[in-house]
Amino acid sequence: MSGTNGHGRPGADAAVAATRPVMLIRYRPGVTGETARTVHVVPLPTNGQAGAVSAVCGAVLMLTDIETVTPGAGMPCTMCVLNHVTGTTQAVEPFTDSAGPGLAPR
Repeated sequence: MSGTNGHGRPGADAAVAATRPVMLIRYRPGVTGETARTVHVVPLPTNGQAGAVSAVCGAVLMLTDIETVTPGAGMPCTMCVLNHVTGTTQAVEPFTDSAGPGLAPR
């Protein structure tokens, strides 16, 4: 996912990023400790897999070690959530008026 669409504004390509479907995955029980079984966001592959998937947080997980998860189950990976949300929402410009940047009107 790119943070910009070439126009210099982070999130400006959000409509494109939001159209790519994702799946939720985590390590299967027994593969790792419970605290490491966070739920990762993984874009659905567009071509054949080579035995691993990459989460939006950057984690690479082997297909033999993971299971899919239904929405709402498990503890989410904080970095996956943050990266997924910032990649699918548009940047908000700060409010400015004649009183100066960041000041609300009276």
